This record gives sequence, C-alpha cells and structure tokens, in this order.
Amino acid sequence: MRRIALVVLCVVAACGRSPSGPTSAPPAPAPQTPSAQFGGLWNASFRVTNCAGDRHCFFHIGTSRPFSLRLQQSGSQVRGLFTTIGYWATDVAGTVRDDGLLVLSGTEPPASDRDGSFSARLELRTSGPGTLSGTVAYDTTPAPQNTDFLSPATYGGPVEQATHDELSAFASSIDGTWSGDSVVRSCTPAPGSGYCYPLTDRETSTLQLTLTAAGAGITGTLRLLSSTVPVSGTLSGSAITLSGEARTAVSGGVSLSRVSEWTARIDEFGRMKGTFRFEQWWPADAPRLGESATIEFAQVFKQ
Repeated sequence: MRRIALVVLCVVAACGRSPSGPTSAPPAPAPQTPSAQFGGLWNASFRVTNCAGDRHCFFHIGTSRPFSLRLQQSGSQVRGLFTTIGYWATDVAGTVRDDGLLVLSGTEPPASDRDGSFSARLELRTSGPGTLSGTVAYDTTPAPQNTDFLSPATYGGPVEQATHDELSAFASSIDGTWSGDSVVRSCTPAPGSGYCYPLTDRETSTLQLTLTAAGAGITGTLRLLSSTVPVSGTLSGSAITLSGEARTAVSGGVSLSRVSEWTARIDEFGRMKGTFRFEQWWPADAPRLGESATIEFAQVFKQ
C-alpha cells in the first residue's frame, strides 16, 4: 500500500507541473541618442592646407574659405546641405559614430550635359553648442565647355571657426538674398532669330534674388546675367509665386526682360526649388533677338 501511495503522489506531482513555455528573448535595448548633436545652421570657415588641380593653388594655400552647413539630426543619422564659395552646394548625409565623429559626404551631379559637378566630404566633432572642429574637403569638376581653361580641383583643410544658429527660423523666413545655379530646360528664340539668346538650351547660369515680405505679399529683385527685374508675388506656406518685367534703354531701342510663371517652394534647409519663365526681347515691341526660356533652379539657397 505504501508503494502504491508513493506512486500516486509522484504522478500527481508530475501532472501538477506547468509545461515549460518558450524562452522569451530579452527586450531590445532602446536606441541611444548620441551625445554629439549637430543639427542646426552652421556658418564656418576652414583653412586651405590641401589644394590640387587648380593652377593657382599656390595662392590658395593658407587662405580661409567660408562654408555653411544646414543640418537635421535624427538619432545618429544626419542629413542636410553644404554650401561654399562660388555657389557650390550639395546635399550631404552621414552618421555620428559612437566616438562622436560625424562623417558626411555628398555629390551634386551635373544639372545638364553643359554643367559641372561638385562633391564634399567632412569629418566633424562638436564639444558643445557652437563648437565645431574637424576637416572639410571638396572637389569641383568644370563643365565640358570650360575644360580648356579649368581642371578638376580639390580643396581641403581644418575647420577654423564656426557659429551655430537655429535652422528652422532662418529657413522659414523669406526675407533676404537667395542665390545659386539655374539651368535652362527649354527655350524658344525670338521671331526672325535662329538661336536663343542670352541663354541656350541646357545652359546653366547663376542668379540672385533679393526678397522682402510686404504685408500678405512679397517684393524683390531678380538679377540674371545682365538683366535686373523687379518682381512681386505671394507666399502661401512654403509656396512662392513671382512675376515682373523691366524695360531698359539700349543701343538701337528698348529691351524687355520679363519673369512669369514662377512656381517654387522653400524646403527645410532654406533652399528654393521650382521653375519660372524668363523672356528677353530686343527690341521690345518687334523682337529680332532674344528668347522665351523655362528655367529650373539647380541649387538656389538663402544666403
């Protein structure tokens, strides 16, 4: 009987145990926010210690070159816009490493087969608000039609000084000077002329736009090549419309420069994207020279 009772107790004990379930994996660690924060607007300069390809490198070594960075950071991922002298600009992106080093790079491809390219590489550190150190390097490649007197060139060196500001307030304000490169996407020559002038199809050119908010609208001035055109329009959110014209006395008559169909938006980095129509006729009322061109912004940004 004792033996039977012992067996019964063992069976009851075994049946009373819960079956073992699958072992649950430990929770994934929460993503860590890097201690190094690079987001914002940086206006800085670097000293040129490396120069190659430029026939005037001797004069550039030891000089300072300004640059700006407009950066947004999410965790360790950073993206933004790098700009420097000569309207050179490119989108950049990179990662903040565990040791706090931010490595950024980007390439701005040619806007057309008549344009050059630009690329940048940066390795940066910050030890607190408003501090930036590291190195900057960038490469310029001339447009094919300019290779007889320009060569691919490289410039680089250490960051010298930097200031830091809040980016969104800067980028959201329309007031100021906007400049950069644009490209002709199509053009129609003046009646009686067999070619577009002063801009040809696929040609790139620099422009400068000065804007001021005026009540519910905006006013300003566009400078494109030799033309200066007063413009006015509206700003709705980030969308801009502009138009205007100017008549200028020139040898043999009056020329007309007109801006219309301006459709553009401002992005989070203070950059303008869109297109507009540019017309230039000479003489204004019976044109024998000139064009009507559709122009697209390549890299046009607030200074």
